Amino acid sequence: MPSHKRFIKVFIMKYRLQFAILFILAALLYYALMYRMLFEFLMFIVMWIQLELAYRQWWLDWRSRKPYFKANILSETSATFLETAQLSTTLHLHIKNVGNVPAYMVGIGRILDAESRKPLNPSEWGKYVKVFHVDLASGEEKVLADIPEEFLKAYKDRDGVILEVYYNNPLEPIPLTLRSMIPIHLKYSSDGWHAIIFEIYEEPSGILTKIPNMIRDISAYLKLKQYLKPKEAYLSRD
Repeated sequence: MPSHKRFIKVFIMKYRLQFAILFILAALLYYALMYRMLFEFLMFIVMWIQLELAYRQWWLDWRSRKPYFKANILSETSATFLETAQLSTTLHLHIKNVGNVPAYMVGIGRILDAESRKPLNPSEWGKYVKVFHVDLASGEEKVLADIPEEFLKAYKDRDGVILEVYYNNPLEPIPLTLRSMIPIHLKYSSDGWHAIIFEIYEEPSGILTKIPNMIRDISAYLKLKQYLKPKEAYLSRD
């Protein structure tokens, strides 16, 4: 369990904006009581909360009109007979649209070294990686690329590679269409190569609507501290 001082430090850092706003609201409340403007003050608070809730609802609606993706890798090993028998493994990168809207012209734009974040030369990886540009309806899955394991051999003991996948969302405005991108991280572990999609969406957190979270965190910390107190006292006696 974190110490009392550490909890206070983390708590203040997390809710520093709320503390500042509460201080201002306390001053406004004092002013409202002094000049008998409590009703106007309460109306101002209600309008503020309604504005934050409306913005959150708009954000949730906007998020529901975006395609979402899942990726997985299927490997295929084949033998080529030239002078000697040689085995080669090809990784088939599958991508599935799990969102509610279609995605068009889904394809790989760049490949980056995951450690240095530097893009690889397209003329180099283009010799190995076979990229498909696909259209994905909601719930549809297709092969996005065929990647020889020989190409990934240099990144096997490193952090792998990152594929920048671009797509067109028909519900977005024209200026944003060409900027829709998701990164797919290809990383090697003991049981083979894995594809990980990083799509981070931070939900909008209001100022006043986040105050109940402050009370919840304080309550949870006090309950946990009270729950662990008898055990800590018992251990101290031993």
